[in-house]
Amino acid sequence: MLSLRIPPAHLGTLLRRRTFVRLRFVVIWLCLSAAVATAASPSAGPLAGRRLALLLADDFNAVEAFYPWLRLREAGAEIVLVGEEKGRVYQGRGRYPLTSEAAVADLVAGDFDGVIIPGGDAPKRLRESAAMLAFVRAMAANDRWIAAVCHGPQLLGAAGLLDQRRITAWPDLRAEMENHGAVWVSSVVVVDGRLITSADPWTIDQFTAEIIHRLGRQEGEGRP
Repeated sequence: MLSLRIPPAHLGTLLRRRTFVRLRFVVIWLCLSAAVATAASPSAGPLAGRRLALLLADDFNAVEAFYPWLRLREAGAEIVLVGEEKGRVYQGRGRYPLTSEAAVADLVAGDFDGVIIPGGDAPKRLRESAAMLAFVRAMAANDRWIAAVCHGPQLLGAAGLLDQRRITAWPDLRAEMENHGAVWVSSVVVVDGRLITSADPWTIDQFTAEIIHRLGRQEGEGRP
């Protein structure tokens, strides 16, 4: 099979060099990798047996969706692409599409170990959905992992899940997050209990590595 894998450390270097050309190359590579990987079943790895929902709406940040989708599958997790509708094609920024595999209203939070919320403009749309708000609240009530990057915490703020929680997000969101009661931390990745947040698309490799690290610690801890 054709290998399109870029080592995480090299991809992280590309992501941190904030030029349009390099970022567009990374997104194209991720889409090509997805095409190759889609037919394959999740492999054995540190997240074998884990099931995660990845929330979609139009104008999601393509890097923030494709990168964790691919890397977490490589680590053995089952990733379910979730939208308001099942089978709908959602367009990421740059018109990179993903098709939802499940409708959020049909999900049971207890069937998942965690949820991933990419950024872009999608969280503004997600927070307008009563079903999306109900799902992330149910995930929190069931003590599941919640991982949000860049603008992703906007959904959590609208759901009332940030009060007194230590988080990071896109820098321009600081006042908005603090208005929701969050404790702002200027860091690449912040972990508070079972909440993982990250600042921007250029930190997506560290964000994803933290998810693998935290959810992969199963020995002696049970599930999740």
